Amino acid sequence: MFLGCDAAIAIRPQGTGDKVYKVVGPCKLAGLQDATALLGPLPSPWRVQVFVPASSHVVYQFYNEQTEEVTEDDPRLGPLGGQWERVHIERGNDHPLVCQFFRNQETGEIIDWDPRMDRVILEASGVKLEDILLS
Repeated sequence: MFLGCDAAIAIRPQGTGDKVYKVVGPCKLAGLQDATALLGPLPSPWRVQVFVPASSHVVYQFYNEQTEEVTEDDPRLGPLGGQWERVHIERGNDHPLVCQFFRNQETGEIIDWDPRMDRVILEASGVKLEDILLS
């Protein structure tokens, strides 16, 4: 899985031991959707609900089967907190199909990815990330 991609990407090694890869293309891997490759499986009793409202962008929500709670926040990431807040704005053509927006309350910057998926934050929480060179 590549940070910033909304699908798994198949790659092929180029050479030996140099961590250089050729991009083959997007692929679907059963069981690794919904950020499972990065964050692990959803804890029980949570499950993902996916739907496409009239605005035509894909929306992921998380449903707790015991409490019937529905939230946009992935239970594996913890609360948003900090200086970021979720904002609901219309997705443009230059945004990913699966897209949520967050605004920095201090700077006003709006981003189209969850700030809890930042490399520094993921690594601090124990997620192993690796840099590779694509040819």
